[in-house]
Amino acid sequence: MEQVILINCKPQTFFGNMYHDAVCRRAGACFCRQELTRSASGKKVQQKWPKGFHVFGKSQSEPLPKAVLYLEDVQAALQSGWLKSFDVPTTPSVLSE
Repeated sequence: MEQVILINCKPQTFFGNMYHDAVCRRAGACFCRQELTRSASGKKVQQKWPKGFHVFGKSQSEPLPKAVLYLEDVQAALQSGWLKSFDVPTTPSVLSE
């Protein structure tokens, strides 16, 4: 999975949510917090909540799925200069013989 690091250029913390439709589906993996609950009729249902992330002021994020670049708030922050993004280099897997 391709990853990206976001760098916060401002002193304010940036908060974002990795929404399922915008991030998980594009990344091919679900990052949502999931909980098994019961509906009003008593059936078991899986509930999902988007995983949040933050980038403290003047610091960088942990590696995030590259699909976060599709989030509107991230795009706006990149265009305004609040955030910068850098691809995380992928290391080729080494097979032992």
